Amino acid sequence: MRSLVEPGEAVTLGIPRLREIVMTASQKPKTPSMNVQIRTGIPQEEIDVFCKRARKLTLSQLVENVIVTEQLQAEGGSRRMQFTVCINLFPREEYEAVHDVEPGQILNAFAV
Repeated sequence: MRSLVEPGEAVTLGIPRLREIVMTASQKPKTPSMNVQIRTGIPQEEIDVFCKRARKLTLSQLVENVIVTEQLQAEGGSRRMQFTVCINLFPREEYEAVHDVEPGQILNAFAV
């Protein structure tokens, strides 16, 4: 498990966005489709890899569950809420086989 939030970071605005990304992904995306003719002689394995990489992939297809914990922090006379978000992905071998994506590529999607 990897924490995406460092202590002291303000993440209040990020939690509603994360909830939107994970929970409201459309089941019927309005994305155009295309038909591609494959040249003869291309191995089926290469065709399968191309199809996996060209397919739309949402975070909700990779995430098994999300755990958000909150903790009240008090320093001196001020108080603030600290949120910790743990995103647990499906097993690596599962999403690599189905979507041809590696952990580093997923983490890059969270780059700020």
